Amino acid sequence: FAGEESNVNKEELSLASYKILNDGTYDTYYIKPSEQIKHLEKLFNEVKVFSLFNGSEIIDIKKLNNNFEPWLYYLCKK
Repeated sequence: FAGEESNVNKEELSLASYKILNDGTYDTYYIKPSEQIKHLEKLFNEVKVFSLFNGSEIIDIKKLNNNFEPWLYYLCKK
C-alpha cells in the first residue's frame, strides 16, 4: 500500500496469497513475494528478486516475506 489510504481490507489482504483489485485505473495486483516466486517457477528455471530501494538481490525468504517496499523486481531466466 506504500502508505496510501485505501478502501482495501488490509487484514484480508495480509491473509491472502494474492489479491487483484479493480481500482478503475491501475489494475493493481498484490501478491506475496513467495507466492509470486511459486507462480514464476512454473515457467522459468531461475527466479531472482531485487529490492526497489537499493537494487540488491533479496535471497533470504524471511526478509523477502517481511519486505514492505512498494514493489519488487523479478528477474527470470528460462
